[in-house]
Amino acid sequence: MESPSGIENFKPSELCQLCTTGVVENHFGILLPPMNTEDLTGGFVYATSPEDIRIRANQGCRWCQFLVRCLDPGVEKGRDPKRAVAVRVGYESGGMEDSELCVAVNSVEADDKPIYRYYPNADDPSEDSYVAVVDKEVNNHRVYMYTREDDPAARYIRGRNIYRDVGTELAISLAMDRFQDCASNRSCESCLPPDPSPSLPTRVIDCGNPSNPRLFYTDGQHDRYVALSYVWGEPQPHRATKQNLDSYLDHIDRTSLPQTLLDAIDTTHRLGIRYLWADSLCIIQDDEKDKINELSKMHSIYRHSYLTIVAASAQRVSEGFLQIRPDILCTDSFTLPFILPDGSGTGSVTFTLAADDQTHYAWWEEPTHTRAWCLQEYYLSSRILVFASHTIQYVCWDTVQNIGGADNRFWVGRVPRTIHHFRDTDMSAEEFAKGVYRMWRRVISDYTRRELSVPADKLVAVAALAEDFSLVIQSDYLAGLWRCTLLKDLLWRRSYRFDPVSRSRPSVYRGPSWSWAAVDGKINLCDGEDVGDLVAEVIMCETQLKTSQVPFGEVVSGSLVLRAPIVPCFMRANRRVYWVMDADHMEKVREDAVNKGIEPKVDEDFIDEDTGRWMQEIGECLLDSSGDVEIKQGKQSIFVAIIAMDGDWILQGIVVKPVNSEADGESEQSWYRVGFFEGGMRDADKWLEGVKKVHTMEISLV
Repeated sequence: MESPSGIENFKPSELCQLCTTGVVENHFGILLPPMNTEDLTGGFVYATSPEDIRIRANQGCRWCQFLVRCLDPGVEKGRDPKRAVAVRVGYESGGMEDSELCVAVNSVEADDKPIYRYYPNADDPSEDSYVAVVDKEVNNHRVYMYTREDDPAARYIRGRNIYRDVGTELAISLAMDRFQDCASNRSCESCLPPDPSPSLPTRVIDCGNPSNPRLFYTDGQHDRYVALSYVWGEPQPHRATKQNLDSYLDHIDRTSLPQTLLDAIDTTHRLGIRYLWADSLCIIQDDEKDKINELSKMHSIYRHSYLTIVAASAQRVSEGFLQIRPDILCTDSFTLPFILPDGSGTGSVTFTLAADDQTHYAWWEEPTHTRAWCLQEYYLSSRILVFASHTIQYVCWDTVQNIGGADNRFWVGRVPRTIHHFRDTDMSAEEFAKGVYRMWRRVISDYTRRELSVPADKLVAVAALAEDFSLVIQSDYLAGLWRCTLLKDLLWRRSYRFDPVSRSRPSVYRGPSWSWAAVDGKINLCDGEDVGDLVAEVIMCETQLKTSQVPFGEVVSGSLVLRAPIVPCFMRANRRVYWVMDADHMEKVREDAVNKGIEPKVDEDFIDEDTGRWMQEIGECLLDSSGDVEIKQGKQSIFVAIIAMDGDWILQGIVVKPVNSEADGESEQSWYRVGFFEGGMRDADKWLEGVKKVHTMEISLV
């Protein structure tokens, strides 16, 4: 049979006859009804054998070489290599991506029934990866198909290669195509059109002539501007100061600027926008008054930018972000002909096997996603161009997309956005509140895993985002906690899984001990939906701001009066917490044992050597910082403030210790949070009722 026009351009060694007349002439099954991986229908199917696949692969057929990778050696061992197998190719029915090809290879023997497994997508649990079937075992092979935009096959093949030359005019043009689709609401339902003339920040960089940039006092003018989010990573001698401010208003010498700022100036100009805001040049860095004034506007600066440029790939400001990216696809890919269905000729389609776990785009590893300041800059911006380590991404409230159409989910980072997802919805008030609280938990977890160059910035670097949340939560903000959910918020804990080594407390004061801002390391806020009945009460809570101009920023003091069961306990080196029974409780335990005919006997490990009383294990303490509790002779005296009880089993609270403080020349006892407590015991509700009668008291936490 004569080959269709154009297919002869491919070397015979790259494609065997069976594959030519099979998958190629049948368009890899993508024009046929989609495959159903449960009953193996749909797509294009043909018969072969494992032996023939290997023979043709050794002769150079690229498609057969791919199929060899679908044959599990463990399954093939001991089985007839000449047995018939069916190769089925096509889009998967119900598949999430029409740029991914599903390939199933299964035995056609009557007594061989294939097994199917679904692999959850780590980036988005609502999505399932497709299933590849290999006899009775499943190998998950993701086959991403793509072609060039100018290839004749582009009408039928949706996937595109990742655009790597991010510094070109074409790259910016592709990015602006996505922006225009979004801004006109052609593709995004949640995004409002950008403000064509927002109020400019106090100072911006005039990029009208990129070879001669200058600082510009806006004096309340209105115009479009771009904001920059980037990692400093090193000293910035070019930064704006009182001394160089006047000269910068006339001219900024490009040779004095680091590459990231130069790239941002050039990109802003290419975008057709005149003004750029970058903190190192637009805030007077040695003027504390100006810094406070501009920090109070951070929420507005990023919220109203026409676009925000995120220099995600640059570890330091001197690196820049317009370099050609490495090709992560062509390292393991092959190209085959695609016969045009209308008979007009042949295009080409490339298959890459690199779209698996080792080449997922790990957005959380980008330099900007490891720095605390960059979090709120990302979350507050309405539209973003992310210059990622593999391409440019366009980000808005609705979507994250790679420019040029390379939107396969394995290279698209799904960074969570904020409360704007919840606005203008049909949610009930209760569902809305839960959704906002879940998002706040996610924000704090992400934020606290990041690094800060200046420890005192712990609350300041997330202040603008807290202000954004406050517009919805409408509650007092108390050093990182909300008054309306204060008892639940007190149940934060350090993430020992993420950061198993306990860190010492910062040398500078950042907040009261009951605030997560007082410690370093990733923090997990309490899941408010899992908290049981609250058994504590907040009598009073207040914080004192360093400056009223930044109401969600740095605090100089904070106090909390808590009424709760305060249970004296011991903690051992393994973090287990033991309660020393009072005399009444010991007597009741003895009586219960005698009534059951059991000798009331306790192992010596559960006898307090100081008092002779019995000890009962009630839970575990996760310390906030090293040094707060010193374990001497195998144990240390602590107090547990019980805050919540879930059912008749689970207890949650905070671990506290008394400290002496001076007030008005007189010594008074205050308390200090040192950890999170969680425990469980049989009949915890009855135990707690007894404890309440003896140990409920008011304490002042500082």
